Amino acid sequence: MRIEPNLSESDILFQQPLVSVLVPSYQASSYLSLLVKSVLAQTYENWELLILDDGSGDLDYPDVEIVLKDSRIRTFRWFPNRGVSQATRFLMQEARGEFWCYPGADDLLFPYFIQERITVLDHHLDVSCVFGKGAQIDIAGNEIWFDQGRKIFEAMKPYEDQVIEAEAMLNILLSANVINTPSIFARSCATLPILTRYNLNWRYCQDWFYWLLLAGHGQRFYYSGEVLHSYRFHEQSLTQSPASWAWRNVEPPLVLLTGLALAAQTGELGLRYYQRHRLQLFGNWLVRSARFRTHSSWKNWSSLARLANVKWFEWPKVYWLALQVIRHRRIARLHARILYGLPSSFLKVII
Repeated sequence: MRIEPNLSESDILFQQPLVSVLVPSYQASSYLSLLVKSVLAQTYENWELLILDDGSGDLDYPDVEIVLKDSRIRTFRWFPNRGVSQATRFLMQEARGEFWCYPGADDLLFPYFIQERITVLDHHLDVSCVFGKGAQIDIAGNEIWFDQGRKIFEAMKPYEDQVIEAEAMLNILLSANVINTPSIFARSCATLPILTRYNLNWRYCQDWFYWLLLAGHGQRFYYSGEVLHSYRFHEQSLTQSPASWAWRNVEPPLVLLTGLALAAQTGELGLRYYQRHRLQLFGNWLVRSARFRTHSSWKNWSSLARLANVKWFEWPKVYWLALQVIRHRRIARLHARILYGLPSSFLKVII
């Protein structure tokens, strides 16, 4: 007869690997308490929740203060606001968990999120990151769908519940950012040494930059078809100030170029892809950034773009590739679609 060990709750908790839930918060006081409650409701109990108040006082709101009593929650704050890239990098350096995840301060995790993600990684020891489908909700918490999200889910359907090799993932990411950030769940030992190495202040595309770095360093991904989180969609984000509009146009091609160039310095796959796509990425940057040359951040942008290291004799090819980018963007607009990254056969499904 088999005798089961008499384990206490603390013994069981000790046997579980620690998971770090990283949450930068800026002007999200209306939703932060809901996210914290969704973490407290996890069926998996050995987690730490790290919240950084990025200069907006979110931690001081009564609804938030009430839910921060759990000893597994650590809070930080600084002032003034330093931006999501610096906040994320700080939290990654503070993380103590064997795994980490990264929900937005206004998103929600379903109760089985951590347990299901760990189960996947336990079954696939060669995988560094799991991501997957998510529900989309409005500011009131009602489920909604917007076209781009639906198209990405449809395009990723052939990859559901499968391991995606690093090269295939890199091909996908050069076309579009298909990873919904709140869905990510990663091994710390494989990912954080790479991600915390770079200190660049992206405003909108820092997540895309992270995934490119990981794929460029040969990390394998797993795409889950199970919906385990809700991503909150804010309609007001559609209307942008002129300065914000410039950043949203310039950052995507610059992130692609910079991410691949940096991955090439220490990753074999990144080097191979950088050599293959360097001029095309630079041509894409020229097209997307051309109308923002008078912007106050132009010098910083152009200094990063110089990572392409374009030689004088390569400029004719760059201009030809830029013309191809313009042509593909016009085709996309004719079909009321958006071209985020490089034109590719995969992107034809997404856009």
